Amino acid sequence: MKRMTRNKLRPLVLAAVLACAGALAAGCSDDGAALKKSVLDSLNKQTEMKAYAFSGTADLNIGTLPAAADANPIASSLLGMIQNSKLEWSGTATTDPVRLEASLKSTPAGSSAGLELPLILNDNKLYVNFPLINKKDEYFLIDLAKLSVMSGQNNALSAESLKQATQTASSVSSVLIEDLNAKWFDKSKEAAAFPDGTKGTVIQIEITNKNKKEITDAMRAKLPEMIDKLAAGGFVSKDQTAKLKEEALTVSVEAPGKLAFAIDEQGFAREQQIEISYTQAGKDGLPVKRHLNLLQKADGINQEPKFVKDIPSQVKPFEDVLRLLLGGAGKAPQK
Repeated sequence: MKRMTRNKLRPLVLAAVLACAGALAAGCSDDGAALKKSVLDSLNKQTEMKAYAFSGTADLNIGTLPAAADANPIASSLLGMIQNSKLEWSGTATTDPVRLEASLKSTPAGSSAGLELPLILNDNKLYVNFPLINKKDEYFLIDLAKLSVMSGQNNALSAESLKQATQTASSVSSVLIEDLNAKWFDKSKEAAAFPDGTKGTVIQIEITNKNKKEITDAMRAKLPEMIDKLAAGGFVSKDQTAKLKEEALTVSVEAPGKLAFAIDEQGFAREQQIEISYTQAGKDGLPVKRHLNLLQKADGINQEPKFVKDIPSQVKPFEDVLRLLLGGAGKAPQK
């Protein structure tokens, strides 16, 4: 599952890394050094989240990555859902023991009809309901231990594996932020208001026409190191690493844009907002417009989780999932 989880996360992680490069944007602050430290600390603190509720939205046009040589059909299908789409998600998660329940809605670019998938992850088993195929309380059961055997990967979920994935994402973002001039960090005049009634500090960085060239130069300089960290963490393959590094040389950030963190009194980033537009060279060498708009929220951090869905009793077997994803052609792989 480590491989599958990382495959699902690739587009968001890679695009978020790209957006972090926007932190070279305009804005000056006398206490910029303290604000910068708060952002770095909030990134490092993400590994301390053991239980939390989450929600978010994203509007993505980030292109596509070539399929990894060791990709499995489950990962490829879920990865396809989140590339170049409008997304909505919500749910609850714990890392020890590993458990997740979520609802993911994906609306492809140019479409008004979205696909909503209820997901439940428990005891290294993933339950997925496809509304157009399954009945309301019927789920496909994907045994992740079986999937890891088929793919030749040691993909069993554990608190440590999830912590390592979070650390990789955090360190990738920190590579760039640590080198930023503190004057670019600015504190919002309005405090953040969280659902539990508490307040927080909003630290933001604006991208403008005056600084977008400086942002672009910094991003091109830092992306190779950031991509290497993603590769070391298993988020991207060798072929994908080479492609990403090649494309990094053609990235140009556009204005306006923004990167913002709403940090609570405990130092957790309760809200993260990314709005970034950029161009990238296409196959013909001409610039292609890309964008990432992301809002991620976390609540109830390290409090008693409130799971509302029971583990499904009506399930269809793993092999049926493969037949569905392979378009019904041929037979599913043998056990």
